[in-house]
Amino acid sequence: MIETPTFTAWHMPDSRFNTPSVEWRVSLQHPSASYSVEEAVLTRLLAGWLNDSLNESLYPAWIAGQSFSAYAHARGMTLSFSGWRDGQTPLIEQALEQLQQADISTGAFERVRYQLQREWRNAPQASLTGQASRALGEALLTPQWSTAELLEASQRLEKRHLENFRQRFLDDLYIDAMAVGNLNAEQAQEQANLIRGALTPRLTRNDIPPLTPLEVSDESEILHPHSTREESLVLRYLQGRDTSVEEQARLSVLAQWLDTTFYQQLRTEEQLGYIVNAGYSPLLEAPGIGLIVQSPDVDSGTIAERIDAFMNDAKTRLNALSDEELAAHRQAVHDRLNQRDTSLPSMANRYWQATALDEVRFDRREQIAELALDVSVEELQALWPALLSHQLDIRFNPGDSPSDIAVYREARTPFDAR
Repeated sequence: MIETPTFTAWHMPDSRFNTPSVEWRVSLQHPSASYSVEEAVLTRLLAGWLNDSLNESLYPAWIAGQSFSAYAHARGMTLSFSGWRDGQTPLIEQALEQLQQADISTGAFERVRYQLQREWRNAPQASLTGQASRALGEALLTPQWSTAELLEASQRLEKRHLENFRQRFLDDLYIDAMAVGNLNAEQAQEQANLIRGALTPRLTRNDIPPLTPLEVSDESEILHPHSTREESLVLRYLQGRDTSVEEQARLSVLAQWLDTTFYQQLRTEEQLGYIVNAGYSPLLEAPGIGLIVQSPDVDSGTIAERIDAFMNDAKTRLNALSDEELAAHRQAVHDRLNQRDTSLPSMANRYWQATALDEVRFDRREQIAELALDVSVEELQALWPALLSHQLDIRFNPGDSPSDIAVYREARTPFDAR
């Protein structure tokens, strides 16, 4: 590992997949990447342009087992390198040189902007469950921008804005990086130093505004996503009390206990919809449970009433729950969290997600798995009222007008222990 005020690089050696493959993730973070909707669009344009401009020249590398992609996020942009260890350094050099020096042509700018605009314009026709999840994120994470806001802002931007933004972006960076796979410490350090030397980061992690989870109101509220779908949906979100790993373990076990009965009652018996599930749904460090029902013919008000009835029944069942009955659910959570990664990219992505949290812990999954085995019935009974007092519904019926989610978000306070 390399750790300086402006650059942090983790090295996770692993040869279990029996190939000389390496996954690099490099997060270029800039203070204004999400400061305004225009800056958020420019960050996406820069990542999209980099992908577009390298498509043709990286084709031989792709044939040789190497791949590259860039994607935007709330703090900036991540560069992802995958492939054979021995050919990766030239790929990293080429991508960094392209990002810093290549000409941004008018054609490339217009092409990438059109692709993003098409994606944002078509967002109301996308999967309704995906739209509900996005609306939940817009309501309870900040900074966030809706697809409608991104689309509108993109129409005001020109190539010169992107050229100016690229220079400002590269001039003020903090960088997190990670190498996972079959390479030794010396090789990892050499490539990390290459990245740091080329990009010369100047800022510290504290200079980058955090992506912050927000507290659900203690008054039950309803928000509507911006959708043109012809189905109905309810996503009910129940938020935990604090960010401790103990609370994350409790909500994981409770969600596991709820899921089977939720599906059995609302899908199999009542046949309310074709998508029915309950699951653990954290927003960064803020633990939560999401219950979702999507239906082609039952309106959201009726679905919400049936979820209310289920929750009332669940309270009664929880009060009568024995430790022996809960044991199977504790074990299921433990076993699921301890499942081995099935590929190097999936393992790299899991480790990489840990670096986005305030407290970087790569054993968090295993820690929660062990704590899950100790969750008691009494703890879940004490947790239940707190969950019911902090819940948010995302509901949709065909023709519903979208809510101004930004107004809801602006009234929220950062999530903290209650």
